[in-house]
Amino acid sequence: MHKHIATAGMYVRINILRVIAVLLVTVTAEVLLFCRVASMPNTGLEDVIDRSGVMWVMAAAFVLLTVQLCAAGGDRGGRQNYTLQRLALQERTVTFWQMAVNALFYLLFWTLQGLALIILCAVVRDTGDVLSGQALFLACWRSPLLHGLIPMGEVLIWIRNVCFCAVLGIVTAKFSWCRRRGKFGVGVLFAAAACLLFFPREVGKAVEDTLAMLFLLTVASGAVTGIVTEEEEDDEKTQKAS
Repeated sequence: MHKHIATAGMYVRINILRVIAVLLVTVTAEVLLFCRVASMPNTGLEDVIDRSGVMWVMAAAFVLLTVQLCAAGGDRGGRQNYTLQRLALQERTVTFWQMAVNALFYLLFWTLQGLALIILCAVVRDTGDVLSGQALFLACWRSPLLHGLIPMGEVLIWIRNVCFCAVLGIVTAKFSWCRRRGKFGVGVLFAAAACLLFFPREVGKAVEDTLAMLFLLTVASGAVTGIVTEEEEDDEKTQKAS
């Protein structure tokens, strides 16, 4: 069990500082953009969200986070690979732990982005002249970005967002696994593009959410199957050679 904890902890240490840096820069940029637009006269809360450009900042941060998680552990050499060799775990076990850690980083990103945007909206609601007391609640339903982050009572979107985090964790770890073998994992491109496309969500789009989840789960299952199949083939070759 110690080996598994050490493996997960290693991937947390590799990424945590860079992930925190991405989050801090993102939130700072969102605050500046949000406050600039909110200071304009006669601006409603939904207008502030749409005109501030926070969605593009969030998208850029998502891409940076994905690049960082793809790059972690992708080199055959390096200190982390030496550590993994000492732990003597199968490569697929190591990769599965990396998947779990990456998924948690995406979950952290989603949670903090939602909290940051809710706090910014609450501040604008309390200080703006034209915003009613229910503006924040209504914006959570009317704004596609805010509804995607905080889906209120739509359970399907909560499930969809968790699915997004899990699948992104899988495909980013698969990308690192491919790099160690001199390959390129294309699954992360499809998964990231789908998340960027479908994350902003209007009310009443259950079919689109379901299709997005099915597509991403197909990509993820292909990634996991590819890892298991190729490593089993490698194990067979090693046994025959010995």
